[in-house]
Amino acid sequence: VSVLKKTQKSIKELNDFYVYPQVNINIEVSDKHKVLANEYLQSELKRIGKEIANKGRLLVRASGTEPKIRIMTECMDAKLSEEKAKEIAEIVKKISSEVK
Repeated sequence: VSVLKKTQKSIKELNDFYVYPQVNINIEVSDKHKVLANEYLQSELKRIGKEIANKGRLLVRASGTEPKIRIMTECMDAKLSEEKAKEIAEIVKKISSEVK
């Protein structure tokens, strides 16, 4: 409310963000910390993050309460968002199957 008062603008005028299609995938893993720390996964996340950097965002994290890796992509292009989330999910599954 203080911003509205200071700027003398309406909420509509201040609302300059866009909502992009979002994809969420949760993968159950053997060891969420080892999987997330994997060098190959980290390099692929950097690569994919650069691919969608100007079009959306990427978040991959370990669940705080379950043995899962949570993948979230948001992108202007819904198809690209889904494609990249699935690509990361496959990498996570492969790494998890190799982690003991």
